[in-house]
This record gives sequence, structure tokens and C-alpha cells, in this order.
Amino acid sequence: MINQDGGSGRRELVLVGEMSPADVVLVHREALRVLRSGIDAAHLDAYSDDAWPAAVLHSYERALSLAREAVADGHRSRRADPGMGIDIDVRTTGSSS
Repeated sequence: MINQDGGSGRRELVLVGEMSPADVVLVHREALRVLRSGIDAAHLDAYSDDAWPAAVLHSYERALSLAREAVADGHRSRRADPGMGIDIDVRTTGSSS
């Protein structure tokens, strides 16, 4: 994992290397479990060059749903790409995602 400091006060965590889809799911869940108490919001780009693992398809669909809800309530531009820049308040999102 590489920790990069972003210019806007955000920290970007990027997984690198050859990992199986199951390992990617486990690492992401564990990282969220460890970091969750210090995170207010996550900024998600829902596109991937690879297929999303079956274990996270529900979470992927939920993220896209959050983007649609943000458009409906006026917090997100209708012209915004629905899969890019999805803001998630991790304090209110269920931990099963």
C-alpha cells in the first residue's frame, strides 16, 4: 500500500501489486476497519479496469446509488459522471459494505 498526501488535505490510499480479487476485498475491508475511526468521508471513483469481485458488487451498486441520490437532492451536478467522485460519509454508511 502506498500512502500519498493530496494537496487538498485528502490522503489517497492505493493498493499496488498482483493480488487476487479475494485478497483485494480482504485488504480493503481491513484497511477500512482500521482507518474508519479517523475518516469522515471517502471519495470514490467506481470505475475499474478489472471486473469488480462478486463479494463487493453490492457495495459498488450502493456507491452508484449514493451518486444518483446526490444528484436528486441537488448536492451533485446532473452533468457529473455518475461513477466518478462519489462522496461517502463513512460515519453513517453501514460497516457491511
